[in-house]
Amino acid sequence: MTEGKRAANTPGAAGYQARMLIERRRFNQARDLLGSALQSDPGNVDLIFLSGAVEYYDDKNGPALELLQQVIEAEPTHSGARHVLHHVCREEKDYARSEQLIISLLEDYPECAEYYADYSLLMVATWHLEKAGALAAEAMRLDPDAEESISASATCAFVLEPNEASRKQLQELVRRFPESRNSLIVLAAALEDQGRKKEALRILQELLSQNPNDDQLVDAVIALKVATHWSTIPLLPMQRYGWTASAVIFVAYVALATFVLPALPPLMAGVFVAVFLLYVVYSWTYPRFLMWLFRR
Repeated sequence: MTEGKRAANTPGAAGYQARMLIERRRFNQARDLLGSALQSDPGNVDLIFLSGAVEYYDDKNGPALELLQQVIEAEPTHSGARHVLHHVCREEKDYARSEQLIISLLEDYPECAEYYADYSLLMVATWHLEKAGALAAEAMRLDPDAEESISASATCAFVLEPNEASRKQLQELVRRFPESRNSLIVLAAALEDQGRKKEALRILQELLSQNPNDDQLVDAVIALKVATHWSTIPLLPMQRYGWTASAVIFVAYVALATFVLPALPPLMAGVFVAVFLLYVVYSWTYPRFLMWLFRR
């Protein structure tokens, strides 16, 4: 009995139990278990890796990044740490590091369909669609039944050619693998960050059609519908660059008002001021009006 207890407390046993808890999304229990195990063996690379994995799967990318980096520094070839860190970097929009990690994994494991699929989704996120399609095809060739292969193939098809066939393919993906929904949301965020708002909107609209009561999806879809509506084209600078664009517009107006307007005829100067004020009111009120309209 004593030996059984001792075995259950070994790093290997703690790691196995932690993996089971992570699969069941019991993150707090896994975190407590790994914390206790690391007190006895603070330098155990696999336990540190699993601690980083817990943070990543619990949507805590900051702590995950720190822990996984510790693993990479101690053991640069650790495949699990490189793989999870690839996902963290992709979600944090560090696309160069994410690509470097997945390429290193493919160099070491050139027959791994999952790595080809992950690389494909990274290429979709960065809008290298031809390469994304080729990588997805290779993933399907290596393992056509794997979730990752199907996810990459369905996503590429839907983004490249959003027709009824690719829409059904994406629906089937989410039906068979509900957890792929989170990956698609991350991908939509990456596409939005790349300025591909229409493509991001299509993905989120499809997810919303399958989850119509998801308030977060509703908000995200409405925000993208406003951002992609033809009537908000004059707001593109502020949508793209936020407060930076607002500050530049304000500084430009102050400069014009100080140095240019006094030299213009009063009527022309008045028209300029009126147009600027109308634009300010429009930028503050019109998007809110559209959001209200789309919610009805």
